[in-house]
Amino acid sequence: MRKLCNNIKITEADSISDTIIMYYDDEDDLRNDRFLQIVFSEMRVLSDQITELNKSDKIISNLAELDNRRNKAISKLGNIVNGYYSMIDANYSEKGKEVKRI
Repeated sequence: MRKLCNNIKITEADSISDTIIMYYDDEDDLRNDRFLQIVFSEMRVLSDQITELNKSDKIISNLAELDNRRNKAISKLGNIVNGYYSMIDANYSEKGKEVKRI
């Protein structure tokens, strides 16, 4: 739950910074202010970094889910091979032994 709350806070901060930058870009008077140019230049870089980190976090999360699905499929395949290996019928049992070696 703590990770979810942290991710929500980070996502909200990213969204807010993107919105502030968008409003800044729309206002000519603000864009001409030298101090704000420096501040928003840094804010833009940091906001882009947060966006990229959010994307990579989602990718890692998706990879973990895909890893779990792959591991379950491998486990099920192993159970099928063990089933053939354990069959009484010699034909199936021999084929199971061949596959199990792989």
